[in-house]
Amino acid sequence: MKPISIKGLDKALLLAALYCAAHDLATHGFHVTAKPGMSRAEASEHLARGDTFKKLNGRVLNITLANDDMDPSGYNAENGHLAAELVVEALRDFPALDYHPALSCAA
Repeated sequence: MKPISIKGLDKALLLAALYCAAHDLATHGFHVTAKPGMSRAEASEHLARGDTFKKLNGRVLNITLANDDMDPSGYNAENGHLAAELVVEALRDFPALDYHPALSCAA
């Protein structure tokens, strides 16, 4: 799958939005309940510890946010066709805000 550009996006906002759009591990048969949302501040804390996320707080991400491009294939395989692209598009359609429509599950 072709990488998608995340250049110019707030990576904390992107991580929080991808988290909110991701499936709960319970949908994969695990006895885990995902945390209901993620704030931009919490996403910043996670990014300070690293930029690769397989599973996070009970949700499947399979992403790396190290560069200006992101391979969406792992995220999309777990969360649906073009799921990552739709999140990135939503973030590009609105200015970066503390509250963003893509964060509808935010804590």
